[in-house]
Amino acid sequence: MKNSLVKFGLFSIAAVILVFSFLPAAGAHETREVAGKYKIVAGFLNEPAFSGEMNAAEFTVSEFTGRNETPVMNLENSFTAKVLTEDGKEMELKLRRVWSRPGTYAGYFFPTRAGKYVFQLNGTLGNLEINERFESGTGPNHFDSVQNSDSLKFPDRIKNEITEVVEQEEKGSKRAFWIGLAGIIVGLAALMVAGASIVFRTTSSKV
Repeated sequence: MKNSLVKFGLFSIAAVILVFSFLPAAGAHETREVAGKYKIVAGFLNEPAFSGEMNAAEFTVSEFTGRNETPVMNLENSFTAKVLTEDGKEMELKLRRVWSRPGTYAGYFFPTRAGKYVFQLNGTLGNLEINERFESGTGPNHFDSVQNSDSLKFPDRIKNEITEVVEQEEKGSKRAFWIGLAGIIVGLAALMVAGASIVFRTTSSKV
């Protein structure tokens, strides 16, 4: 009897783990119903999302009838996606299926700055045209914005190497400019002194 209870308990735990492993990771995702027939869940693949770390725009698409939901498969070639920033920059994303989660697609990119992002999803779903825009950080039902990763760097805060090189180049250019300007001024002063000396000698010889 005791062994049966132990086996039943272990089986129950394994079943719960198996069920949750197939649920979408929608901790801070946005869920939207489309045409009363489909559900799209959108957000960052990895949450919380940090600047400078690989991430992805993630979309989980399912068709529902009553309480039953069925993942919609093979949409990676039917959909196109974009990621947009607040200041209007945008990038096309190549959607790939997430193999461990049926009906889930991800477009990978590196968010390089903290703040709000927009995911745009377009395509066809059955006979339905999809044109959906998902925005981060605009309300309780929207997915999270990207956070700045600088405060989490330990033990050393590593400065962006590209930024550092650019700053060094700018400093070097400014230094070269002032050195060159000083050289020009010294050269002009020397020419003026030489010219004055010639004029003075010519005047003196005439006298």
